[in-house]
Amino acid sequence: KTSINNPQVRNQARIFIANNLKSNKYMDGFSIIDSKSGYMIRTMKNQEDKLLVAETISEGNQVFRSTLYENRGTAEQKVILTDANENDPRHFDFYLEFKDNKKKGWFNSRGYSQNVLHDYPPILSYVVPLEDDSGALVGVLTLDFGVLQLQKYLMDITNKKMDRDYSFGGIPFVLERRNNQEIVVIGHPDPIYIESIPDPSIVSESNKFLILAEKHPDQRIRAFTKIIEKEYKEKRDPFNENSTGINIGKADDNSLWLYSWTATYPGQKPDWVIGVCVNRDLAAASVISSLNITLLVLVFLVIVAGFVTIRNARLFSKPLERMAKDVFEIGKGNIVFASDPNIIVKEMIDLKDGIEKMKSGLLSFRKYIPYKVVNQVLASRKTAEPFAEKKELTIFFSDLENFTTISESLEPDKLVKLIG
Repeated sequence: KTSINNPQVRNQARIFIANNLKSNKYMDGFSIIDSKSGYMIRTMKNQEDKLLVAETISEGNQVFRSTLYENRGTAEQKVILTDANENDPRHFDFYLEFKDNKKKGWFNSRGYSQNVLHDYPPILSYVVPLEDDSGALVGVLTLDFGVLQLQKYLMDITNKKMDRDYSFGGIPFVLERRNNQEIVVIGHPDPIYIESIPDPSIVSESNKFLILAEKHPDQRIRAFTKIIEKEYKEKRDPFNENSTGINIGKADDNSLWLYSWTATYPGQKPDWVIGVCVNRDLAAASVISSLNITLLVLVFLVIVAGFVTIRNARLFSKPLERMAKDVFEIGKGNIVFASDPNIIVKEMIDLKDGIEKMKSGLLSFRKYIPYKVVNQVLASRKTAEPFAEKKELTIFFSDLENFTTISESLEPDKLVKLIG
């Protein structure tokens, strides 16, 4: 709410920004633009994570001078670079856009650049309009996201989230098509490609930290640029396609890589492609190995299922065989009670119980009908029906001595057994 032209406020802002930059490794820099004077102060990190400060001050007549400091505000302060041919920061696109709507949001900040920032340009910025108590705009604050920080962020995500056992020798990556049609590598999981660049001829003309994809030391990236060229020839723009692309590329050592990629916000800037690649042979070997394991498991399950089926069949067949034999013997009149403790199926237990009850009933029936008659009926396999047959009989009547006395002293069953 106070103009940063005030030296005391400016120093407080510088300390605040420096502390936040040191505590956040993914943040590249902070910028503050004063709406009244156009004064701009930007604090950023260099490749060694040292803090640099760039100040842009109006010299009148629409002339602005920028100075890049190292160790600003300390006894070791020194000027690295100065340039008197700078643009008014209030003419930057993001300033013009956000000063009107006064809303916070992300912006493609590569649209603006100061001469002193050629080696340290931001990529994305989060813009926050600053207002006084009356709601009037007093300035704009930006939180900048640089190339180095983006690379580190992508590396950390890759190392934390990526399962190396299932990467099949591949990597995720981010490519960008710049305004001059250069295709550069924005994100790569290997830190060696941003910590040291062995050949200055392989970097972008506009940013020494962005390696050209077609000259990248990683052959997997170079192989993908051939796929991009093929897409161009077939009248497709991989940086502006809504669908996900899949294709196979051949690296310099003739290894084959399977690529999948998608564009971020097709039709909008920046032109980015997020992709991933895996070694085709390693992936295929993994698939074949998985299929073999699956087949072995299926064979094992079939064998186990066969043994279980045979065992269950025996649990049913053996008791059924015994019961069938038992019923066959009943048909011949050989009625013998028998138990079978090996039966464990409820329905078969009920069947066995029914057969035993039938035996009991037939044996009881024999008490009243001669067993030969009962056996004859069972052997005939026909239903017994009452009928009459005329025959000549010789009947002998006799009396037993003291039969009445004997019969009165015996139980009925014993009496029947006695007289046959």
